[in-house]
Amino acid sequence: MMTAFIKVQSKSNKRKWYDKHVGKVYPLLAHDLEEEYLVIAEDGFTNYIMKDDAQIVIKDERNDRT
Repeated sequence: MMTAFIKVQSKSNKRKWYDKHVGKVYPLLAHDLEEEYLVIAEDGFTNYIMKDDAQIVIKDERNDRT
C-alpha cells in the first residue's frame, strides 16, 4: 500500500508550528489546497504546512520503502 506523507524541508517563518520540526515527516490528509498541505501533527490534531516549506514523500508500506 502506498501512503503519502509530508516532509518538512524548511521554515518560512519562525512563528510556524513546525519551525523546530525540519526533517520530520507527517501523514498527508489533503494536498489540493492552494498554498498548504493538511497533515496530522504529532499531537494527533490536524495542522497546515506551507507547500514552499515541504515535500511530498510516498512510502510503500508493504516493504517500508520511500
